[in-house]
This record gives sequence, structure tokens and C-alpha cells, in this order.
Amino acid sequence: MSIPDVNFPDLTPIIYLLYGIMGLFLVGMCAIIFYMRKRHPHEVYAIWLVASFFFTILLGANIVAHKNNIGLLEVCGSYEEHCKQLYAIMTSTGDELKLIGVFVAITVTPQVLAYFLSALSGSATAPRYVRTIQQAAAWSLIKFVAAIGGGMAGLILSNWIAGQKTDPDDFIWGPMLMAVAFLLAFFNLAFWDFWGFLAKKYSMERGLISFPIRALIAVHKWATRNVPKPRPYELPRAALIELLKSDAVYNFITQNKENT
Repeated sequence: MSIPDVNFPDLTPIIYLLYGIMGLFLVGMCAIIFYMRKRHPHEVYAIWLVASFFFTILLGANIVAHKNNIGLLEVCGSYEEHCKQLYAIMTSTGDELKLIGVFVAITVTPQVLAYFLSALSGSATAPRYVRTIQQAAAWSLIKFVAAIGGGMAGLILSNWIAGQKTDPDDFIWGPMLMAVAFLLAFFNLAFWDFWGFLAKKYSMERGLISFPIRALIAVHKWATRNVPKPRPYELPRAALIELLKSDAVYNFITQNKENT
């Protein structure tokens, strides 16, 4: 009985497409770093630091595991169970997203709800630290992806150093995830850069001519209509007090005394 021939589809175009997408991600990472290098240099360093930390840890741990012919988590010795729990937490994308969602929900939702409810009586206060909360959530996700990318790169490289069978394709996934981390950082930072540009263009330079901005300000004034307004001299007075307390003023006064 002869086995009939099976015509498998030619997967070469799909393979080339995947390699092309990977190449675009890596080129995009370089372009994003070029964009961020002057505007946000500390953020570039933070991503590389997280990726390098997990790369170094898993590279060394996996080399030790191969050398002693034990599993990766057995390197922890008597703390193996704790390492298993920590490894599961730090590599679970679902748990990370749930944690971020819960964090944002419990910090922002009460403030927004309280704002609208208190607006009915004119006693509202604008939600505080919303941008800080958003930045904390965004950077938690960015650093999580960078950590996974750096750790994966360390594991693959250590397998290759230990003589394990490693395909060339395996080396691409770590850098790919690091590229995704930079892409997420770019979206986050570019949004706030663009927001600042719009605020400057439509609020400061043209005297609030934009209808949406005028409408938002009118709604906020109505929501806070019964909240006491600070006296106009309070801010300059407080700023002057802080200025007089600064080291720069003290140094200036003492230097002038020495010169006289």
C-alpha cells in the first residue's frame, strides 16, 4: 500500500515575513532610543538597567545549573520553593496585568467618582496624582516586559555557552521583548510630550481659544463653585519664603559679607 503524497504549503514567505517583522522591531527600537536619548535619557537607562539585571542573574544561575547538572531553580538550594513562587510571579503576564488594573482601579476610580458626586454641590476637588498613578502603572508594565526580555536573553545565551542545542531563532526573542519595552515607553512618553505641546499651543500661547478647553474649565469652575479660592498673594508669599530659606540665598549673602 503506497502512501499518498502530501503537498505541504510553502512556508517560505511566512518565514521571511516573520524575520522582516523582527527586523522592523529591532530597527524601531534603535529609532525609539534615538528619539528618547535627549528627551528622556533616564528612562532609556532604566529600561536597560532592568533588562541587564535579569540578564545577568539568569545567565549566571543557568550556567551554574548546567555545570552542576541540576535544574535552574535548584540553584536556590533550601530556598527553592521561594524561588519557584518568585519565578512564577515575575513571569506571569496575566498576574502582572491584573495587579496593574487593580492598582489603577483602587487609586483613580474613587477620586473620579468623588469628583462627580461632590460636583453636584460645588464642592469638588480635581483628582490628584492621576498622572503619577498612570506613570507608575505604565512603567510597571514596561519594566516587566524588559525584565522578561533580559531574562530570556540570559537563559538562551547560557544554554548556548553550556553546549545545549540552541537554534539561531532563539536568540531573537529576548531582544524582541526589549524592543517591545522600548515601544511601550515611547507610546507613554510621546503621549505626554504631545499633551504638553497641545497644552502650550491652545492654553498658553492663544489664551484658551480652544472650545474643548474652555468647556472643561467652565465645567470645573461649576464643580468647584463653593470651594474657597486662595488669596492671590498666598502663592508668591510662600514662594518668597521658600526662596529666602534656600542655600543659594544664604551663600549669596555670606559671600557678599566676605567681600565687604
